Amino acid sequence: MLKSSLGGVSQEIINGSNNNQAGGSINQTVYHNHYHNLPKVIQFYEKDIEKVIMYFAKEIDSIGGSLDDFYCPGIEEKNRINNLSPEYFNYMKKEHLAYFKKIKVFLEDPKNQCYLKMYQKTVAELQCKIMINKSKFNRFEEAFEWILDYVNSKNNLDIIDNRELLIIFLHFMYWNCDIGDKYD
Repeated sequence: MLKSSLGGVSQEIINGSNNNQAGGSINQTVYHNHYHNLPKVIQFYEKDIEKVIMYFAKEIDSIGGSLDDFYCPGIEEKNRINNLSPEYFNYMKKEHLAYFKKIKVFLEDPKNQCYLKMYQKTVAELQCKIMINKSKFNRFEEAFEWILDYVNSKNNLDIIDNRELLIIFLHFMYWNCDIGDKYD
């Protein structure tokens, strides 16, 4: 039996090879959600907000106004705010800056709107996870490493074969002020 944990979910892999009590060779992965131990202070009837969100998701494109936060500090200031080392920043600039315009053009192309939405959902989720775990990182580059390790642990061969592009996209997210703090 192998156990691992990520966030509030743990994974238990049961290897039933030659297991007489389990009825032979039963192999199973069981996921345990540990969020049931949350304090009552943050428990609420989630179905109402679920309904609101599902309806809003259908209507969001027809609603006027913008959700964009256009403020982005100068990149050196952003590095200071997020504690990104000068060495890592220079590596990012030297190795990946050339790709950023191509990513921007790709995401802004109307034919890639579904990919832009996936990108935005990923950014929102990563930004939240990074902010929650910010105190665990001495430097912001550790957040990049944490994300890369997580993705690599999923053993998805397609993304593993393109892991350099994953790093480039993460650096673009940072450079574009999509992840990391913008305010001191």
